[in-house]
Amino acid sequence: FTTPPINATTTFYVSANTSSTSNVGPLLASGACGTIATSTATDWPLRFNTTGAVILVSADVLPVAAGTFVVGLRNALSTVNIDTRSFTFTAGQVGVVQTIPLNFIINTPGNYQITNIQGGIARFSPFGCTYPYTSAGGNFSIVGSATFSDFATSTSQYNSFFNLQVQDVCEGTRVPVIATITAP
Repeated sequence: FTTPPINATTTFYVSANTSSTSNVGPLLASGACGTIATSTATDWPLRFNTTGAVILVSADVLPVAAGTFVVGLRNALSTVNIDTRSFTFTAGQVGVVQTIPLNFIINTPGNYQITNIQGGIARFSPFGCTYPYTSAGGNFSIVGSATFSDFATSTSQYNSFFNLQVQDVCEGTRVPVIATITAP
């Protein structure tokens, strides 16, 4: 670590960090967990819980139309966006699995969802596999889906986002380190 220019004794805080990356959730393949259904409807959320800091790096989606596709990160059961990402799909990408970079940083443990704010999706309905899907580090767990962001969680369908790449982040206790200015 190189300090910024300082002209007085200053305290900085340091900690050790480790992380692990894993893919979470089913692959978007017919027969994997049911029949793939597509829809141009919006707001088909996928629900997940976090018990520590995570980065939701990417997800696979199946575009059903050319144009803009917007993903919203929300608290579970909320219609208010915490963060969003926007993508543009071409006619050649329609019906072809696309990996989209999300890089949603989630520092606070809680119950969340990602949903398609704009643009249609694919989903398994009925869902023939079993929730939860948990990351290798244990900080992230997909627990269900919903018909709309403010509707109850369902385990009989799997919506929108597949093969999520998740980075579990573990930060140690921060400790102070003092940078002291001394005359030459």
